[in-house]
Formats: sequence, structure tokens, C-alpha cells
Amino acid sequence: MSQLQDLTFAADFLGGTIPISLANCTKLEVLKLSNNHIGGVITEKIVGLPFLTMLSLAPNHVIVLSNVVTRLTFFKTKKKYLSVDNMFFNRNFF
Repeated sequence: MSQLQDLTFAADFLGGTIPISLANCTKLEVLKLSNNHIGGVITEKIVGLPFLTMLSLAPNHVIVLSNVVTRLTFFKTKKKYLSVDNMFFNRNFF
């Protein structure tokens, strides 16, 4: 899985959480999990993957912690595609 570059499961009625093991996909460029029933927390390790240029998670039930919001802001300023509309952003995560 370390060579995986594109993971697209958009509108596939998936449930559960985003596995932390996706952070091991260090070559991942595209992560599209939009329009599913995914919950849990998106981690900084996944958002910070070095080659990730497209991240589409909306709308799901994913929680974005404040330390990840900073990473997402940086992600968008690098002119990368980011779709996190209609998601829950938690500012008080302690």
C-alpha cells in the first residue's frame, strides 16, 4: 500500500472511520472519500502526506481538530484541491 497514489471511494455509501494506516501511503496524491457516511477524526498525519494534492472529504461526519485546521489552511494556500464543506471543525480539542 505504500505505493498507492490515488484512493477514490466517492459516493460509495462507505461507513466507519478513516484508517490511520492511510498515513503509511506516503506516495498518495489523491484522497477522495466524499459523499459517504464516514466519521471520526482526520489526523494531521493524513493531511500532511507529502504528495497529497487533492483531499475531498465533504460531506461526511469527520471531525477536524484545530491543529489540523492549520495544516488544511496551508494545504489550500499551496493551490491544492480541498473539499471539506459541511464538516465539523472542533476548536477546543482538549
